Amino acid sequence: MSGAGLKNRLASEVATGRKVADVSLQDEIQMEPIKITLCPLCTECPEVEITDEGVSIGEGANMVRLSHGEWNELVRLIKADELQAI
Repeated sequence: MSGAGLKNRLASEVATGRKVADVSLQDEIQMEPIKITLCPLCTECPEVEITDEGVSIGEGANMVRLSHGEWNELVRLIKADELQAI
């Protein structure tokens, strides 16, 4: 595993308190960027951009960046209905 991949995995575990699936080929992922909005009915909601480097949500100073593993864990938790509104 590359240094960047290990750093991302460790950051994921610290931030979430959960182990995220290890994606050893993360540095080799090649994909076309995908941009979607959290609310397709307006232009005010944050944009989600998925690239081969990871996932960015938000804009300007209100930006969060997730690794592919962190994004996949978030999707899994949502699909499993394990998250509650705050």
